[in-house]
Amino acid sequence: MERGTAYFVNEDRIFSGEGKIELYYKLLSYSNPYKKEGKNAPCGIGAPWGKIFRTSFLRKNNIIFDLQLRWAQDIIFNLYAVAKARQVRYINVPLYNYNYNYLGTMHLKYNPKLYEFYIRFAKARYEWYKDCINLLNERERDIYYLGTFFNILFCLKNGPLHPLYDGSKKQLLADCNKLMELDCFSWTQTNRRKIKLKVTFRNKLVQFFVRHRLWLALHYILSEKSLLSK
Repeated sequence: MERGTAYFVNEDRIFSGEGKIELYYKLLSYSNPYKKEGKNAPCGIGAPWGKIFRTSFLRKNNIIFDLQLRWAQDIIFNLYAVAKARQVRYINVPLYNYNYNYLGTMHLKYNPKLYEFYIRFAKARYEWYKDCINLLNERERDIYYLGTFFNILFCLKNGPLHPLYDGSKKQLLADCNKLMELDCFSWTQTNRRKIKLKVTFRNKLVQFFVRHRLWLALHYILSEKSLLSK
């Protein structure tokens, strides 16, 4: 268990208009390449315990938790809230005590049910994008696009590319290709956006392996704990 004071950002802020992009960087699984390392203490921005919502706002926009998701339903909830909100105000004061355990080893065991969950999360994430695309500017759409490749990688790492996956090589390739046939991922193969944001080297590598479906090479790289597994 860890203790300490964690902040989303280091000062009082109001996020509105294009300023919401910093929130999307965090919520859409794509690290901000412009953020200085060590600037912010780690704290999950999707956590509901760090927020206060107007009940009228949630009811008006029908923002509710997706009970089909065992974990990460707060991420989807907050994606809708950020997209629909006129502004988000952040108060840089620790007002809540939260104890958390280090979860870095939670994915060491291969669990098909966990893999299925991550696929459900990816689908929910894609439904949010389709519902709110008209509320996003081009840079925010770029973040979703770039983050989707890490979403694919995360599913693969907890599925057919997991070190303890016990299927044959043929089955591994078939499962990887099947994953890419899902609507939430297949669109990245046919809709290649001209990204205006800075793209990290790590993301370029992920895109290359995924687009060319180099599953065995990606499997080897992940097993060697390279850049992609950090």
